[in-house]
Amino acid sequence: TEGTTYVDATYPVNRAGAEGMGLRFGAYHFGRPTGSGASGIAANAIAQADHFVQIAAPQSGELPPVLDLEVTGGMSPANLAAWTTAYMDEVKARTGVSGFIYASPDFWKKNLTNTASFALSGYRLWVAHWTANASPTVPASNWGGLGWTFWQWTDCAKVTGFLHCVDGDRYVGLDPGPIAIAPYPSGPPSASVPPTIVGTAKNGVTLAGIPGSWAGGKPIAFTYQWEQCDAAGGSCVPISGATG
Repeated sequence: TEGTTYVDATYPVNRAGAEGMGLRFGAYHFGRPTGSGASGIAANAIAQADHFVQIAAPQSGELPPVLDLEVTGGMSPANLAAWTTAYMDEVKARTGVSGFIYASPDFWKKNLTNTASFALSGYRLWVAHWTANASPTVPASNWGGLGWTFWQWTDCAKVTGFLHCVDGDRYVGLDPGPIAIAPYPSGPPSASVPPTIVGTAKNGVTLAGIPGSWAGGKPIAFTYQWEQCDAAGGSCVPISGATG
């Protein structure tokens, strides 16, 4: 997937063909960061993450989902970091899986100030460094000391059966099986559905939240109630029938 609308039409065929040949398969999303203000940036990232999860439908036994980060959308490093955080966290919340970030060392250093925060949050690196050297350059202090997990070492490898050259990638170990998605306790992630609101929203009405707890995973079920508050915000009463 790409952005909030694009879908690779060959995805189902490629998935079935690769897995039918016994290959480890995984899906990635080409990020198109956009949005203004903290809420707008987060909303766009979450929308793209939801689009990816709905189309890719990552299954147990497949490789973890990947965010392909190559463009900034004109965002500052701080805003791009906020967008990336919102995207990665949403995919993790929807699937329970800590995904990978695909990026080049130069892109990460220039546009994300070489931050190691994503490594420290448990997100692994698929580094894109095309070189004939024995190892790649790894940003973010060797990705927080974790190093690379996948390394795209060339964009022009020769593979029998392909007319043109293809990307060449290496895994840090012998078999990527150990990092494959574990069986989902209660089935694959479900599609994200906007909440249903019962009642009529009114100008000046404040939505109050009640603290709770959440262990992550699929979208949570929740209830809410509209309340009418006085001008000072010190006294609120429920609005009859305005719940969801």
